Amino acid sequence: MEEALSHYDTDITTWAREQADAIRRRAMNEIDWTNVAEEIESVGRSETDAVASLLTLAVGHKLRLLTMPEANAARHWEGEIRTWLATVVKKHRPSMHIRIEDVYDLAVVATDAYMPGLDLPDVCPWTLDELLAEGEAALRRRR
Repeated sequence: MEEALSHYDTDITTWAREQADAIRRRAMNEIDWTNVAEEIESVGRSETDAVASLLTLAVGHKLRLLTMPEANAARHWEGEIRTWLATVVKKHRPSMHIRIEDVYDLAVVATDAYMPGLDLPDVCPWTLDELLAEGEAALRRRR
């Protein structure tokens, strides 16, 4: 198992292949259970982070539309919002426990970085459920 631990730290691809091979062989004493568990947990965190990132992008664009509805880029923003929220609907799971407040804070930081001085609301004008419903509507338009 010492070799598997060193590969975990130095070559995650080799480690993953070795762990998969050990599981296939059912060589239970060779499996690096601690790191296998951590990697499995990290998959869930990565999926949650990806959904939160898409929500942050969508909320940022929605803020731009809210404060500058007549901007030349408005149609472009609307299209990206629809795409991102539709993707969120496909990837979101209730177990992700995404906090809209955290998403909103990041969206405000990003929006302010690109367009400083906009008068942005103190709290998110949209709930997670509203954003998911918007994504669902975008998917229905496709069908």
